[in-house]
Amino acid sequence: MVARLARRLHLPFERIDIRPGDRSGNVASNARQDRYAALVAAARRHGADAVAVGHHALDRLETLLLSIARGRGLRGVATPRWRRSLAPGITLVRPLLDTTKEECIALCERFGVPVALDPGNLDPRKARGHLRRSILPGLLDRWPAILRNATRIADEAEIAVVALDRLAAERLPCQPDLAEPDAGSADERGQRWNRADCRAAGPTLVAWRLRTAAVELSPSLATAVPRITWERIARAACDASSTPRHFALGRLADVAVRARELRLDVRVARPSAPRST
Repeated sequence: MVARLARRLHLPFERIDIRPGDRSGNVASNARQDRYAALVAAARRHGADAVAVGHHALDRLETLLLSIARGRGLRGVATPRWRRSLAPGITLVRPLLDTTKEECIALCERFGVPVALDPGNLDPRKARGHLRRSILPGLLDRWPAILRNATRIADEAEIAVVALDRLAAERLPCQPDLAEPDAGSADERGQRWNRADCRAAGPTLVAWRLRTAAVELSPSLATAVPRITWERIARAACDASSTPRHFALGRLADVAVRARELRLDVRVARPSAPRST
């Protein structure tokens, strides 16, 4: 369908096949990574500095609801974003985030552009499929403005995330610290902060900075560690005690509050080798 449309509009067309099931891990996550890697490769071949994708307002509402359900916090609510860096020199843009699915379809119909509907999107066994079939119809019927409101909330959340990240980086500078990898299946990566900076910044900003650093090193920590734990560690980092304290975050990470520093050590799993087929 896309190839025919490209020929009709005299536009260059390229097809790239991906095989996310050929390696271990979550197939949906693999597919997402593979799609963007393929788009980056195509952009470089064609000298493009941006990649545009078609996420619309309904996609944003779905992502917001799933982020809340999964406990992803403010950073999860702020996605998907209008634009972000996809690779050095290449920006990912989403120009339709405040446009409804119905408006997208109507625009295509107006200009005679065929529309493809993927039946897999309604598979109730998948999180988004369940959301689309069982939850969204009732929400949209009762509160039609929820689509626009979700976009506004996500935009405001992104502003807050950017502001907090910038303030935390300024008030709490850290030094990346890569420990010598052991012979096991994981590397240990750490960061540390001066406790005097922690006291000056306050527990709220310390908790944000600590959690952000941990999740960047190991995304699974986003939901594995409750908010109250980060706050408890942050309060310890900001108090006047010089007694060393240790906080074990399951098997994923350790945090040490020492006399002069706050230290985070995260065990980062090494990527699995692709499976042979």
